[in-house]
Amino acid sequence: MKILKILFLLQIFGVIILLAQDIKSVNKFFKDNNIEISAVNDSIDIDPYSFFPAHVGDFWQYNTAGNVIQNTTITKDSLLDDGSRLLYYDDYYFQWPTYRIDTNYNVFYHPFHQRGNDLWYKLDANLGDRWWIERDSVDGEFIQGYIGAVDSIYQGFYLGIHAIFKVISKYLVYNNNGKIEEFWDSDKVLATGMGLVYEDKDGVQPDILIAAIINSDTLGTIVGISDRPISTFPNMFSLSQNYPNPFNSSTSIEYTIQEAGNYKFIIVNVLGELVRIVKKKYYKKGSYKVNLDFSGLASGVYLGILTNQKTTKQIKMIYLK
Repeated sequence: MKILKILFLLQIFGVIILLAQDIKSVNKFFKDNNIEISAVNDSIDIDPYSFFPAHVGDFWQYNTAGNVIQNTTITKDSLLDDGSRLLYYDDYYFQWPTYRIDTNYNVFYHPFHQRGNDLWYKLDANLGDRWWIERDSVDGEFIQGYIGAVDSIYQGFYLGIHAIFKVISKYLVYNNNGKIEEFWDSDKVLATGMGLVYEDKDGVQPDILIAAIINSDTLGTIVGISDRPISTFPNMFSLSQNYPNPFNSSTSIEYTIQEAGNYKFIIVNVLGELVRIVKKKYYKKGSYKVNLDFSGLASGVYLGILTNQKTTKQIKMIYLK
């Protein structure tokens, strides 16, 4: 009966939540796509920038959560005085760059966002290398942060080309009353000549690259409007990570609505059980912020889910009493 209840809740809210043991599914990605891989253990003698193609006009097509096709394109770039490049993508706010790439192979996400400029990738990192994606301290005391790590390197064929795959895992590190704890959070896979080919979504079906146009070369088969087998929806809204996270009692979440309409914001636990309906209303286009009080709830991992019944986005929140 409990399993039926969970499945019923997931069907209502259009959310696909996997069991914990199934979340880390990079190997499943290789298997499902018939990618015969072999491990690469030594340093790779290859241009690190090839893991992150960055030409104006480059195009990627992903199969995302709910079997929705998502397209993204680099619309423009610019060069800073220090040699860094700013890249603008059409699936983010047009007036702001999505990435900054410096001359040391570092890729920063949302470089001009108030809480952005996270070091998402070190393109020259070798097997076992680790780095801080972000970290927060208060009065010099470490509170929490994320570490990136190259956990595996493989080689194989995908979308018709031979590529080197770097499996980059993200780990949450936090100060639990003086004890520093760390656990796995999510995975991404970068491939030479293609860029991001796989991204875990913390329990939701991962984004998987199905086609691309890189520097005018077409990889895979692009799904067009006339022959698209599954529905496509625009990037109607964005959902930011709650802050602080982990948190004690209260936290806040910001989200931006790009297309006015009816939206629902809910909180569920890792079993998919509904904990709270935070907001269910008609939103106009704009930015919003909601403050959450978890007093009375048990410590643990919760999912904040924003949906408009066409597409869904979620974040993982960690409540520590």
